[in-house]
Amino acid sequence: AIVSQHPHIKLILSDIDGTMLPYGQRLVSARTRAAMHAALDAGIHVGPASGRGISHVTPTFAGDEALTATALGTNGMQVYLDGRLIHEEHLDHDALAHVAQAIHGMPGVGAIVFDGGTPLLVEGTREDLAQSFPVYAEQALDHKGIPSFPVVKMNVFNAGRPDRTRELFDLLVQEVPEL
Repeated sequence: AIVSQHPHIKLILSDIDGTMLPYGQRLVSARTRAAMHAALDAGIHVGPASGRGISHVTPTFAGDEALTATALGTNGMQVYLDGRLIHEEHLDHDALAHVAQAIHGMPGVGAIVFDGGTPLLVEGTREDLAQSFPVYAEQALDHKGIPSFPVVKMNVFNAGRPDRTRELFDLLVQEVPEL
């Protein structure tokens, strides 16, 4: 009904976590998915805007690729339209190596980068990663150093110490000003 009342709407994007997907849930509700399909049927591009890569977004929509064909993925580093990647940004390899060097040996701290949808553990331990990102810990491959291919996303994790997140952030801002 709202769609037919506003024919000038061409695109609807929404955050996932805590917005379309209530915290603690694994799937966007059937009602929300139906509303998204109604928008698609009305000729409106609709999809998620997420910090996740698209391969980690689609499962939250019960695998319905039509609902993630248009999306902002990886915090806007990847833009999809009608199932096509139309724009992608890459992080500076030397800056990523600088991050890994800055956190090397810090207890509970580590980093992953992604090869498509596969997380690569480039710093820290799988056990610490599991405290912050359990799904990534299950899927991660061990990788020495920053890979040579273009990297779209790096996650720095701080296992079991959310009270030290600001301290870690401040350290990285100071140590890696190029980011």
